Amino acid sequence: MKTNGSNLKYLNVLGDYIYYIDTDTDKLMRAKNSGGDDTEVANNIEFAYLYADRIYFVGTDNTVGYINVKDFSRIDLYAPKLQKDIKFIGISLSRIFFSEYDAKNETYQYITVNLSNSKDRQYFRFDTKGDEIVNMQLEGGYFYYYQRQENGYYNLIRQKYGSDKTVTLLKKCTLTDYPVIYANRLYYTQLTDGKVFARELNMNSMADKVMLFVNKADKTHNIGVCFGYQYTFLVGAPNSSSGRVCMASSIYTSSSDNNTISFNKGKWSY
Repeated sequence: MKTNGSNLKYLNVLGDYIYYIDTDTDKLMRAKNSGGDDTEVANNIEFAYLYADRIYFVGTDNTVGYINVKDFSRIDLYAPKLQKDIKFIGISLSRIFFSEYDAKNETYQYITVNLSNSKDRQYFRFDTKGDEIVNMQLEGGYFYYYQRQENGYYNLIRQKYGSDKTVTLLKKCTLTDYPVIYANRLYYTQLTDGKVFARELNMNSMADKVMLFVNKADKTHNIGVCFGYQYTFLVGAPNSSSGRVCMASSIYTSSSDNNTISFNKGKWSY
């Protein structure tokens, strides 16, 4: 990859390729895992999400659509009539879901478009005001989102697509980062006593446990939780004046120091 790692976002891996957005140019790029020159896939891209043979995107002009990874052909599905902020929520087998924010009215609308018929547009839930709903995403037929309560705290909610029923997974969340879903497990971050924790919630049994944590953290941190294969990761800076860290622990071991690994100087070590 022809980058130093500080000017890219939304990395996606498929087969022998890595896809990413160059934040200096707003270009969607493709790089070979084995090295070589990077290839431009599309320009004016703000967000990218790869699934199967398509890259779903939000453009710098808030256009929503997808790009075929085989020939880089692009299909635009939706473009707001006025300048509004679009946030990707997720996809199903036949539809794409996103929110549209009207800054004038401080209102979010929730829109879904048919992937094969852009004229088939629907609102899939009621509008919300301000920060009532935060960081909604669709995974496996369920919406996950943080909902502000009367006491000012946020609860993490799960709601099946097409149903009005909701399940409260977590109460009084200290952080509202995007949760990571894998099968029946949910991974999320928690800030407590100067530490950012990566925690695992079993959504069947509701058993909750710590996977790993980072010290010297405060509200200025930019750490996020990730999941890959059998490892849970914490990646980012614990506070605004510290360096970045990359730590991981296996889902089959405890979070003790002996079972936590860190990436430093180009390699992983315990």
